[in-house]
Amino acid sequence: MTAGDRAARHVNGPIAPDAEWPAVVFIPVVQTAPLAPQDEHRAQDAAAGVSILKRERPDLMYLSTTDYVQHKAAPGSQMANAFYAMMDRYVGELDAAGAVLVATADHGFIDVAPEESLELPAELAAMLRFPLCGERRVAYCYVHSPAQFMEQAGQWLGDRADVRPSRELLREGWFGPGTPHPRIDERVGDVALVMRGRYTVKDWTPGEPRHLHIGNHGGTSEDEMMIPLIVETT
Repeated sequence: MTAGDRAARHVNGPIAPDAEWPAVVFIPVVQTAPLAPQDEHRAQDAAAGVSILKRERPDLMYLSTTDYVQHKAAPGSQMANAFYAMMDRYVGELDAAGAVLVATADHGFIDVAPEESLELPAELAAMLRFPLCGERRVAYCYVHSPAQFMEQAGQWLGDRADVRPSRELLREGWFGPGTPHPRIDERVGDVALVMRGRYTVKDWTPGEPRHLHIGNHGGTSEDEMMIPLIVETT
């Protein structure tokens, strides 16, 4: 039975009694994550994964565990440590049940202090055609006058960010290899605010809750761009 056959059997119906073993369990993780009451469902995800593995012996199981909760607390905080202690117990149960464990992620995280969370000034916000898009670490700006906006944004940000035409990022391959979609420039605005250090930038629309993440991603730091791939070999 090929890997494709096993995947098809898993998707299209219950695993047959003669399905090959061990199962493969993918657990996407990030570098840090807190445990908060509103994130209890993440613990339930992990517990459900252990239960399903023991009961149904799937060939492939994907458990998404820590991205959402990572935004809530800092690395090394009490909640973060409690979360990872809990996850370590569940990973131990998956290992004991005979699974091959692979841990990976799509990005890392950095902590951002309140004083590093910048609010776009009113005079710059008035130059936008739409609210800021993208990430708080690399914000895409749709503006009426790119040259004027770049000049004023550069004066305000100083060495806290690089203010660049978005087309330069496209030309430099920031969004991956291959032939770009002919309308990709519509997704990245006219100007990109590429934040340095641990700075973020945000504008606020009327009525939007003033909520700041502790954990942020999407920037160019090593911590954000490092992608782990850990395979159990014991």
